[in-house]
Amino acid sequence: MPFGCQEPWANFYALGPMAALGSVTQHIQARFASQLADIDPKTQLVDMAIVHSAADGRHWGGGVARLQPFAVDVTTILRVRNCTNVLDTASCSTVDIEDYRYETAFIRTNVVGYYALTRILRLIGQLYNIGRVLLLLVGCYVARTADAGFQSQHSLWQLRTVLRTFLRIPSQVIIYGSWLPVSMFAVAHLIDCPVVYVFVFRAFSSLNGSFSRTIDAMLDLLTVLTCQMRNVWLLSLWAKTQVLYRRHGIEGYRGYVLPLVAFVSLGFDIRLLSLRNVDVVAHTRIAPSATLSAIRQLQSVPPNYRYWGVYLDLRCLTMALILLYAFAYAVWGNGLKRVTQIPHMAATACNPTMFSTSWNSLWANASTSVISPTDVGIGCADHRRSENVLVNIAWMSDPIESLYQRFAPATVFVYAYTPALPTASMVDGYLHGTGEMVDASVLHPWSIPELQADSPNVERLLRIERQTTLLSLSWRDRIYCC
Repeated sequence: MPFGCQEPWANFYALGPMAALGSVTQHIQARFASQLADIDPKTQLVDMAIVHSAADGRHWGGGVARLQPFAVDVTTILRVRNCTNVLDTASCSTVDIEDYRYETAFIRTNVVGYYALTRILRLIGQLYNIGRVLLLLVGCYVARTADAGFQSQHSLWQLRTVLRTFLRIPSQVIIYGSWLPVSMFAVAHLIDCPVVYVFVFRAFSSLNGSFSRTIDAMLDLLTVLTCQMRNVWLLSLWAKTQVLYRRHGIEGYRGYVLPLVAFVSLGFDIRLLSLRNVDVVAHTRIAPSATLSAIRQLQSVPPNYRYWGVYLDLRCLTMALILLYAFAYAVWGNGLKRVTQIPHMAATACNPTMFSTSWNSLWANASTSVISPTDVGIGCADHRRSENVLVNIAWMSDPIESLYQRFAPATVFVYAYTPALPTASMVDGYLHGTGEMVDASVLHPWSIPELQADSPNVERLLRIERQTTLLSLSWRDRIYCC
């Protein structure tokens, strides 16, 4: 085979270590030699035709990395003929025909040049998330150390208490809240998603439509599907642009809606070939030129373009989002967004995209009650006060938010709070001369005029003591800010 040995498909071992067949040319020669050994050279002839076909290099766009996959087929047709005179082929008749097909596929891409960049981007995002979780644990621990009797308890009890506080913070707020790791993962996905998706596409292509049901095969498919769900980072970036600020709250998507949309979008990748008409209606012949063939192989033609990568994400995510919106309206009577009631300090100093995913779960509906500015830290119910503290721990332990506070510190007003009806402890302290008619201090980011705009009678309840910055307060005072 003088014109086949230089082809990239001539040696399958070079294409992958798991190839069952090595040199294609040697395999063809061995089959031909084996057939020659079985015939009678006086009355029989053996000939072989080799048909090599390769698809045009079609551009699969939708990402930074260029991708041009194409399939290659090599078909050998071996014929055995009986002849009365082997020198006269007109006297021969065919007695046996055997065909053998070699299939492979190639990918022409420059994604290898982006490997270091994508690896660094994903490493930065992953390290940030790890540090984010560790700082959150530290924040929960420091918040608990101020509790009465915490230090005197056993270390296992302390660990259990800290973990209970840590697990009460919704994970979706931590995973999709910080914009830095989301941006890192999204940019890396934009770079290599066409190549990743073509491997996913190949993973679901099988010979004769057979499907392996072994445990290893199922695990491999699950791994492939998790790579396909990387489009959740694009969805998270889009969700951050849809954040709507409401007074006393931020409207974001329900918990775990984003990964659920990414998971449902996998179903829209399935193509039903039975609905497609693949009948050949016309064909043309190109000039049998090696130069023209090489040009077609390298450049293809402009219309031969497949919208892949991000284009596939946009289509599938849009369809999945529409489907889930319809389901949400049918089940709950409203959409996929819920309002997260947040403290005023979070609304003033925190980036609102931190709550692009709602604090509430996927199914539960948040309370629609509006919180008064003076009720956030004093007169509100215990569950509301506890949730406000958890929200403050969540956003204040974020590294970027903490760094931002060092360059642009938020202002905090310290107020002396006197309720309209004195409490028993206030009356007792006043009668015995051990205290004033002041119940507690309130830490709030709003000044008196701002508070009066929301509650006209607030001046009778609060008296300003001093003005400071958020970072100048202790950690416990920070997380209890209104």
